[in-house]
Formats: sequence, C-alpha cells, structure tokens
Amino acid sequence: MDMTLFTIDAQSVFKVDDFSQKAIAISVVANGLGILSDAWFLVQFRHLERKDFMNRARDADGAYLYFSLSAKLPSFAIFVSLLSLMAFCGRMVFNTLPTPAIVLGLASFGIVISLRLIVCGARMLCRVVSCVPPVVVRWISDGVGVLKRRASLRESGSALV
Repeated sequence: MDMTLFTIDAQSVFKVDDFSQKAIAISVVANGLGILSDAWFLVQFRHLERKDFMNRARDADGAYLYFSLSAKLPSFAIFVSLLSLMAFCGRMVFNTLPTPAIVLGLASFGIVISLRLIVCGARMLCRVVSCVPPVVVRWISDGVGVLKRRASLRESGSALV
C-alpha cells in the first residue's frame, strides 16, 4: 500500500495506468469483503456452545453446505486481495524497469522450480551414501592403510616393497 501512496502524486516516479487503478480497487474491495465476512462470523458464532453452533450452522436441508462454503469466503477474499496487489506491484515494476523485471521474474521462477529438483537429488544421494555397506567402508579404509604402509616402506628403503 505504500507504493500506492507514492503513485498518487502528479510528480511521482511511478505512473499509474488504468490496469493499476483497477488492481488496487479490486484489492481494496476484496479486503473489505474479507474483513466484513470475518466480522459477520464472529458476531454470529462467537459465544455459542457446541450444540447451538451446530444448530445455527445447519442449512434448511439439515446439511452444513452453506456454512462450509461461506466459511471459505474470508480466505478467498484475502487471496483475491493479495493477487490483485501482486498484479499492481508487478505492473509498477514492469512499467519502471521492463527488462530486469522479466529477467528477475523468470530467474526467480527457475530457481524455485529447480530447488525442488536439487533437494530431491540431495535426498537420493544421502540415501545412496547411507546404504553403502560397512564392508565397503572397511575395504576402503584397509586399502588406504595398505597404501600408507607401502609408502612408509618405500621411504625406509625396505626390500619388501
């Protein structure tokens, strides 16, 4: 919202186009509806016991369909508000610096997508390493010990090498 306040002035750095104005309007309306529906639920169901809550939440059919759908309204309204605010911020960034906005957007998307693959690969590598039998570890350590003995015998000039 700070960016919105910076763009209101006529001498502002950011120029607000029609899309940006609509995005902010949608964000404000959705946010208001989310707060209003949340307040409505608090007023209606705040001090009820379990039985009274179940009776009040029931539809005319005896089901809880209306309550279960309307209980999602505050979350949906906040989602719409955040989505339109993201659209506004993205538009402002794109209008100001189009090329870096595209490059950074695609790069961050690529990093987020590839992080999943990197984590999956690291897990698989850890599983493989943890499944190495102790015999192989012992074989490697014995081989290193033999190499060290040979090196020490070479240094001492022994004929057993």
